[in-house]
Amino acid sequence: MSVESTRAAMGRYWDDDDLEVVADDAVYTLTHSRREIRGREEVRRFLEDFYQRTFEAKFKVANRIVDDGRAVLEGRFIGRHIGDFEGIAATNREVDVPICVVYELENDQIKRVRVFLQAAALRDQLGVSGAPERIATG
Repeated sequence: MSVESTRAAMGRYWDDDDLEVVADDAVYTLTHSRREIRGREEVRRFLEDFYQRTFEAKFKVANRIVDDGRAVLEGRFIGRHIGDFEGIAATNREVDVPICVVYELENDQIKRVRVFLQAAALRDQLGVSGAPERIATG
């Protein structure tokens, strides 16, 4: 892939919310819990749940970096906690948490994603102390 084709694919994903850019066998890994979301439809469900049912939230972009077959999105996850999150019932608290997402592409499709969310900061903002429970990956 070239930088230009990577930029075009990521633009479709970031700007147009076009999930057709996500490969059928894509793997999204939430690094804080090691949870893996596999495949385009599971990714779609996860993103809808996370941004609309678990949190009423948005991603505020600070930086976009695009290279040949790779991209990085850095910013802040900002919103309100409205549904269950990793066993934490809705608190209706506002959250503002640093987040970084690393994308790997093949053949103009997103194949692998690693989400680096500062979960400790999020849990603190939700009023929860202590280490989080591990989420099943299956």
